Amino acid sequence: MGGPYLSATTSTCDHRVYHVVVVALVSVIAGLVAGIGSAVLGQPALTAVASGGAVLAFTYGAGMTAVSHVSKRQ
Repeated sequence: MGGPYLSATTSTCDHRVYHVVVVALVSVIAGLVAGIGSAVLGQPALTAVASGGAVLAFTYGAGMTAVSHVSKRQ
């Protein structure tokens, strides 16, 4: 009555490369938005680039920590 799919084992795939790529892309976008936003608000170019880089680094670190935490839970 349940069919052959109820007793079948499910295979899980862990695509870590995709997690890293997604976190990296989100980090780059956040860094660009922060840098451009700083420049639009009148900050000097070097300060805008530095703030964008800081946001990129923070976002990447926080994202990879979150991915690591979620991966351990599964």
